[in-house]
Amino acid sequence: MRDKLLISTNFLLFYIGWYLSVSMHNILAAFITLAIAVFSIILMRYKPKEILLIFALALCGLLNDALSHGLKVYGFTTTKDFFDIQNSWLLSLWILFMTTFGGSMAFLKKFPTSALMILGMFGGAISYYFAYKLNAIYFADISWNLLYIAMNWLILFPILFKIYYK
Repeated sequence: MRDKLLISTNFLLFYIGWYLSVSMHNILAAFITLAIAVFSIILMRYKPKEILLIFALALCGLLNDALSHGLKVYGFTTTKDFFDIQNSWLLSLWILFMTTFGGSMAFLKKFPTSALMILGMFGGAISYYFAYKLNAIYFADISWNLLYIAMNWLILFPILFKIYYK
């Protein structure tokens, strides 16, 4: 029973953190989201090796976003510079997202890579679309940019997931 409660809490913490981070999209959001991520890490009792992996994969995700930003796939509504301190909410969000791999999304490790690809494609595109709707990011051409994000996440999500479980 306790494991289900922890997993449910991890799931809920992620979505609360995601919403706060994306809707506020500023330095305060970064601190709040990071605090939620740290709380989730403590709650889930991640080992030091897993914590290091969470941070390393979060950095990989952030670099992927930096590439997408550099390719003008999306831009931030508050600043033009990707590495502006106001955009640190994105790093905190990546850290929080990675806490779900060993938590609420751990059941996906039994899924085939093709299923992870489909989940990544739709989940990634939907996430960025709602970030757009919450005015955290903008798209020059929403259709093409969301298609790029969907294709990017079709590849990115299973890779991050497989690395996490290696």
